[in-house]
Amino acid sequence: TVAVIGGGITGAETALELKAEGKKVIIVEMTDHFLAQKSNACQAYSIAISQTDIEIKTGLRLIEVGDHTIVLTDRYGKICKYLMLVMLNVYVKFLMLYTKDTLQLN
Repeated sequence: TVAVIGGGITGAETALELKAEGKKVIIVEMTDHFLAQKSNACQAYSIAISQTDIEIKTGLRLIEVGDHTIVLTDRYGKICKYLMLVMLNVYVKFLMLYTKDTLQLN
């Protein structure tokens, strides 16, 4: 599983590229709205993503990047930890690590 941090046009394009490589992708956006800008490009990306199994999680913010983990928080301060899988050029790929203290993603 690959987590793309940021749900704007760049995040959407990155998610689609990773999906084309055969990865399971989750987009993490800190605001409540994925692709919040209203433009033709956003509409096109939204349609393309809706035709895949890419998951979109809103309301989560990146607060820390460690040696092998990232940490996200929701607006209530609940923390979610992720294990970093690999880092390549402009892509940062993450493998989700579920623990009993992990935030339940809805």
